[in-house]
Amino acid sequence: MMKALPAGIVFALAAIGAAGWFAPGAAAQVIFGGQVFIGGEVASGDDATDDRTEPDPSGPQLLEFSDGTRLHGALTALNLGRQELGWQRADASAPLAFPLAQVHRLSMASASGPDEKVHATVKFRGGDWLAAEVVGIDGGKVRLKFADGRPCTADRSSLEWIYFSKGAAAECYDGPTSLAGWTSGGGWSYRDGELRASAATAIGRRFEALPDQVEYRFEVDQGGGFNAFALTLHNRNSVLRGLGVGSLQITLRGTVLRVSSPSGGEAKTEQVDLSKSSPPFSELAENGAPGKKRPVLFRVFEDYTGGRLLVFINGRKAMDWKIGKGAAGKNGGGFCWQPMSWNADSEQTLSRIRIVPWDGRLPTDGESDAETSAGDQVFAGREMQEGKIASLAAGKLKIAMSAGAIEMPQSKVTLVRFRRPENPPDENPPVARLRLARRGELEAAGLDWRDGKFVVRTNFAGELALVPSAVREIEFLHASWTPPKTNDVIVFKNGDRLSGVLDMIGDGGRLRWRIGKADAPAEFETARASGVLIGFREQQPVAKSRVVARFRNGDWLAGDLVELDKERLILESPATGRIEIAHPWVQALSFYQVGQLPVSDGACDHEIWERGMAFEAVNSAVRIARTGAGLNSLVASSPWRYFDGAFSIEGTGGDGNVANGAHLGRVFEALPQRVELSFDVTTKRMPVYFSARLFSEADNPGYMLQFHSQGLFFYDMSPRLHGRPASQQQVEFSGKVPADAFQRHIRLLADRPSGMIAIIVDGVLITQIGSKPGEDPRYLGRGLMLIPQASMPCTFSNLWVGPWNGQIPGKTLRPEPSHETVVFANGDEARGTVRTVTPTAVVFDSEAGTLDLSVERLTMIDFRGEFIAGQPGTRLRLRGFGALSVSSYRIENGKVTCQSEVAGKLTLPLAAVQEVVFSPLAPIKTDGKATP
Repeated sequence: MMKALPAGIVFALAAIGAAGWFAPGAAAQVIFGGQVFIGGEVASGDDATDDRTEPDPSGPQLLEFSDGTRLHGALTALNLGRQELGWQRADASAPLAFPLAQVHRLSMASASGPDEKVHATVKFRGGDWLAAEVVGIDGGKVRLKFADGRPCTADRSSLEWIYFSKGAAAECYDGPTSLAGWTSGGGWSYRDGELRASAATAIGRRFEALPDQVEYRFEVDQGGGFNAFALTLHNRNSVLRGLGVGSLQITLRGTVLRVSSPSGGEAKTEQVDLSKSSPPFSELAENGAPGKKRPVLFRVFEDYTGGRLLVFINGRKAMDWKIGKGAAGKNGGGFCWQPMSWNADSEQTLSRIRIVPWDGRLPTDGESDAETSAGDQVFAGREMQEGKIASLAAGKLKIAMSAGAIEMPQSKVTLVRFRRPENPPDENPPVARLRLARRGELEAAGLDWRDGKFVVRTNFAGELALVPSAVREIEFLHASWTPPKTNDVIVFKNGDRLSGVLDMIGDGGRLRWRIGKADAPAEFETARASGVLIGFREQQPVAKSRVVARFRNGDWLAGDLVELDKERLILESPATGRIEIAHPWVQALSFYQVGQLPVSDGACDHEIWERGMAFEAVNSAVRIARTGAGLNSLVASSPWRYFDGAFSIEGTGGDGNVANGAHLGRVFEALPQRVELSFDVTTKRMPVYFSARLFSEADNPGYMLQFHSQGLFFYDMSPRLHGRPASQQQVEFSGKVPADAFQRHIRLLADRPSGMIAIIVDGVLITQIGSKPGEDPRYLGRGLMLIPQASMPCTFSNLWVGPWNGQIPGKTLRPEPSHETVVFANGDEARGTVRTVTPTAVVFDSEAGTLDLSVERLTMIDFRGEFIAGQPGTRLRLRGFGALSVSSYRIENGKVTCQSEVAGKLTLPLAAVQEVVFSPLAPIKTDGKATP
């Protein structure tokens, strides 16, 4: 029997699209047409701890650009008039100047933490709020003092409320205005005042301190589908990891409302069916009907110290529940929303989100918003006085009322609501949004950098001067910017990326770079860089090739074969021209089939792999728009970070959660009858877990593999189609390879007509699965897909798809040293010795004598010999033509001159180069083969 999977591991099955089929350990998903109902609670897991890292040596601050790249360094200038931002890196010879339109966010890594001595939250009109002490109120002005002693005078007409906390100043939220501060599993965007989901993933926000009495309000629109979602509150460790100590979870499924919370090690739960209430919530049931679309307004009122929770839906009370009482001033945690139904044909949205103090009053049935007051309101505990605040001075709050003025000690006041003025002042449009380190968010009507400080022009208090440590991040507000195709990208070892134009790479490890073509160049030390991605160039070579030569050091090259004999291979490549390579370097030749070379290293076609597979069964949980141009033509933003044949995926916002539905995949136009798929998988915090969808097409789902630390599950996804009973196998590693590995090398060898597949892990044959005698042929499809575990960042690398010679390591006897293998297009093979190869024919000495074979009949030739470890150097990945290891090189004036390990001295156009890799991943030696 298979050992139980470790707790908290759930395979990422949202993207596999098998209707009504559930895998071991997976949350149940029922698919009705294009809609998915996700069963169970929001997945929970072990509490995560924040990774503490040293400051980046390139600089303590972080720029995030509109194209998704980021760059460490330090701010040197900010000029809104010139729309320019100055930036300095330790490895750059001069400061860099970026057009502000390219910059999305600036994060200050040296930001200080919140000051626990400040106890007041000051909320202004709109989404602005500050943590500050209230010094006094006099006429139309409110005098404030920040934690560092700096004064601030605000216009009273701009204030909405002030909350006085028993502990540290409480946080609040009124939006959304952007994605700033939100953490998700991917697939979320912001537009027109709404958070919009294009994948069935959670989104959340962390709060270090909340009021003792708090209201959570939000509006949900699930696109006219079945209402099913969960709200998790107070999980202090990770907003996306479900129930924890002190947390609450509220779920709505249709008309069934459920509240759960841990109590004494067990979950305390209450459930009500709102369809049976008086009057019933009939509009919730109607939302699932065709053509219906009604947003749901949720208002949750929590009395943290009184132990009470009330839920209002569309203005009517749905539940009143007792919860555990908490200490005054200790409320806090997370707000996390998770869809539990999904329709791939529509977006789901969250809007009108407010997390604010609750004054203890409840709305009457049908009331959706707070009543507009006739005057200012002052709350002392649960008592309220209404009038006009005359002044606040010397610890006394004076309120003018119709019956006369009264005074109240400031220490007894919990909440002050200011009457909205009849003619509120006009506000200037914002240019940026700031999140403050010591709690607070505000919109800047103007922003400058003077004498090492941010000078922020506000709509409520004129100018504020903020030292860098007082600012957590700045989000710049401007139209989105799309980089031109000509942009190159430096990829740094710490994950930073810098767009611009490569000017030169010369001797001494110096790289000359321009932000724009007309800008002055700056030089970088290549010691901190991994390499350069080369953008589009004019006169780019066209990839028309009829053969792929694979070499023993892991290099490969596509081109037209001129001749091969016992001494040499002559190849005509669009990238390199005619080159001559000594025969001992040649490992294999693969030939053109059905209009396409049947190979992929995952690098020359990485954009196709990142788009993923397109048939609807796969995309049931991922909203991807079709262009109508074919199975591989999709419009989607990639969650992957690619470089040097490696695809890495991280959780959005650093939360460690990978987007549901993220995958690598493609459907080949041509795929050999016998095919090899090999790749490496690397994880960081947990052993390797991932899934693979193999040889699938729209009407031929193929196989499904799920790898975990102890073994794998194997599924035939369409057994009935081929007259077989359902096929499900469990395979243990059983000591053949180490368990709980953080890196695996996977090699899958398949005979597509019969359906046989051999699974090799870390060079060891784990299992061979195939059809039984008398069964019909399987005829596997041409699509391949790799799916990361949804909660685990990982990297897929060293990907290779190509013809297989039919030999299974550990089972099939290898050829004698004098034998080479010719593989035919129909899957047959012959062994012997190759004499010559020309563009049209192969002369081959076999056991049956000398054969003159047409190249059109062949898939590959596999030559004898072992892997040759080359010298460490630089790797040039060519644009659709292969990869070459070089011991020396120079790039200047649009040309690359280099010394290739296998081809000698070469000169080729920079337009033919896709990547320059300074420190390439070492080729993997597996069963005598080198993986590129």
